[in-house]
Amino acid sequence: MSPYGSGHSKPPRDIQASTAYSNSGGSIITVHHVNKTSCPQELLQVLYEEFEKELEIGRTYPQEGPIGYEGFREYFFQGDVFIGIIIAPETIDYSSNGEIIVPNGVEAARDRRRWKDCVAGSYYVRA
Repeated sequence: MSPYGSGHSKPPRDIQASTAYSNSGGSIITVHHVNKTSCPQELLQVLYEEFEKELEIGRTYPQEGPIGYEGFREYFFQGDVFIGIIIAPETIDYSSNGEIIVPNGVEAARDRRRWKDCVAGSYYVRA
């Protein structure tokens, strides 16, 4: 249970365009804006499992114990959610001017890999 209450989800905003970033190690990470309806079920399950692990550790979130899958879904999607996906090097495409061509959506960025193998992280903004 959250000490902040259950809150209410805002109507979903228009999904923002995905972006790509390269890090110092040469990896490319794409960032994708998702909402309750655009987030694949399997990805949501991975995010939920990671969230529950963090709650169990007890140092980063204010929740008092497990909140369950539906509780997580309602809490996590009260605002904007962004998912970072590591791009497999062999799948990176570049435009004629050398810019990274960003895959259209998380499924395209996933490129048939397991979610646990390609999710770099997630971030939610509760505004």
